[in-house]
Amino acid sequence: MPKFALFTDSACDMPLAFLQEHDVHTLFMRYSIDGQESVDTMTVESAKAFFAAMREGKTPRTTQVSTQQCLDGWLPVYETGMPIVYVALSSGLSGSYNSACLARAQFLEEHPDAEIHVVDSLCACQGEGLLVDAAVRLRDEEKTAAECAKWLEDNRLNVNAWFTVQDLVYLKRGGRVSAASAAIGTMLDIKPIINVDTQGHLIPRQKVKGRKRAIKTLAEIALAQRTEQSNAYPFYITHGDCFEDASALAEQLRAGGAADVKLNDMGSIIGTHTGPGIIALFYFGKTRPEE
Repeated sequence: MPKFALFTDSACDMPLAFLQEHDVHTLFMRYSIDGQESVDTMTVESAKAFFAAMREGKTPRTTQVSTQQCLDGWLPVYETGMPIVYVALSSGLSGSYNSACLARAQFLEEHPDAEIHVVDSLCACQGEGLLVDAAVRLRDEEKTAAECAKWLEDNRLNVNAWFTVQDLVYLKRGGRVSAASAAIGTMLDIKPIINVDTQGHLIPRQKVKGRKRAIKTLAEIALAQRTEQSNAYPFYITHGDCFEDASALAEQLRAGGAADVKLNDMGSIIGTHTGPGIIALFYFGKTRPEE
């Protein structure tokens, strides 16, 4: 019998079937378009509809995981006597981790015997999902909640996250590139190569010309950063409704020796800030750079 219950949020973008099969409790985040609020259901159909709306010019907004969501989700599990490990979206990108920490403090005031570990993934999308994958394995190995949380915190900076986007306008909206850089980049077909630093922030690292070159660069970076740990977990590719381009990246990774490469649709929470056409790559590898 597992020694703890595992929680995450829908920003992890893991396949819903994986989360259900492995009994991962998921806090579903919300977004709104034109004032209409929806739940990120994490289905392929909802992802396609979401990116179609963005292509029509609609601008979504997202909300973070709330303290109340955490409290409501944890209480039934606590009542069964199970400790809890919650893998949260990066504190560098969202207030969800802070909400969970506040919820933990409040929960312990009312239930001082509870054991709740809130882990800042310092990543997003399937980078967060890689830690969920690892936590599932640790739980199945009958590690304790404390042992699992420590392993995740000790290894989270070995999760590498690299991505490129089709349209710079969405990064401009989020303040990741300037209006001038976005305009010039679009005109010259410049594609940024961006990764996540040790604080969980998005950092532009390179600029290349053209989509094909950007995809090739992602593959080259990942294959150069492989370690022994890389072989124990999949390379996760997450895409914003651009399956053919994501498949091209997968083929290059496999040609370079990556044995396990998985493709998945990006959901609405992370997709809001990147737009359709994003290709993101996540894997265990060398410790990510600080700057």
